[in-house]
Amino acid sequence: MAEFNSSVEYVLKNEGDLVDHPHDKGGITNRGISFNFLKSISHQKMAFYGLAYTNGEELRKLIKDMSLETAKKVYKGEFWDDYFFKNIHYQSICNYFFDMSVSHGIQQATKIVQRALWACNVNRANLIDDGIFGLNTLATINAYEEYLLFTMHAERAGFYRLIVAKDSSQEVFLNGWLNRCYK
Repeated sequence: MAEFNSSVEYVLKNEGDLVDHPHDKGGITNRGISFNFLKSISHQKMAFYGLAYTNGEELRKLIKDMSLETAKKVYKGEFWDDYFFKNIHYQSICNYFFDMSVSHGIQQATKIVQRALWACNVNRANLIDDGIFGLNTLATINAYEEYLLFTMHAERAGFYRLIVAKDSSQEVFLNGWLNRCYK
């Protein structure tokens, strides 16, 4: 069984602190929590995290001032608790999958994992790349040992390169993304 603290520490090492890059499509970001991501969360949940706001400037300030504990609370509530991460057998696979989920969203991260499993000779008829992190995907992940990480790295790197191929303004981030991918 995977542990939240290990996974969230892995993410936080990759995410760093406050960033407000003009080409970042997520907007201002702190500890990996972006403006656009927080705007997508209901006001009720935002209040639960201690992040109530009424306008964009207030939200920007909340992001700038976000504590480590608040970021962890958001990660636990928005990612960990709603999915099967804790049931992944290998902590290293869980950490990497959790990191992808924070970076790309749960659906895209799940598609990357599902395609990585195909590279491990999983039959496509038995596991489609539907982006649903359900019991079938979980069982298939747990059927493989940690070498699944190698195929996850390759699929994620391909995804990053595709982002840049579709939008050249994102090329400024590619080297950092690939370093994160293969770390």
